[in-house]
Amino acid sequence: MYLSLFIENPLIRAVKSFRDRQDPNSPYFNQELVGLKVEEYLNSSLLEHDVLTRSLLCKPDHYPLNKNDLKAAKSILKRVRTISVFDQYESVMNIQSKLMEVMDKKKCVQSSRRKETTTRQLEEYFDLLKTVDTFLPLLTDANKLDIHLYSYVLSDLTNN
Repeated sequence: MYLSLFIENPLIRAVKSFRDRQDPNSPYFNQELVGLKVEEYLNSSLLEHDVLTRSLLCKPDHYPLNKNDLKAAKSILKRVRTISVFDQYESVMNIQSKLMEVMDKKKCVQSSRRKETTTRQLEEYFDLLKTVDTFLPLLTDANKLDIHLYSYVLSDLTNN
């Protein structure tokens, strides 16, 4: 049996997680986050810190992480058979492109609807990136170890 991981940029993941946890239709919905602004969330005890590192090591939110935890997480990643870095924009565009090709063949969707969908997805992604840029110091501080792991994975993938 092999472990496979899909890893997303930790800063983008943090903002998406906040939005998911505010959405009543999401399985991750958290009533405590309703009405909070991003900045309030990032300065609250509700903020998730280093989720990837904690997930790999099974460490609870209240447990302080250190450099030894980072080493242990890297050790786990070295043993993982398949790691995919999830790039939201490229994946969305690839999936949409393939779906649209199938739909075009069936004459189900007009060109204008494709453009509207693509435009909406790009606007949502741009908004996500603006949020990351606006709160970069807070997001970076909350995800220090995950950023190291993400860089480690990217480096390993580009060297192989």
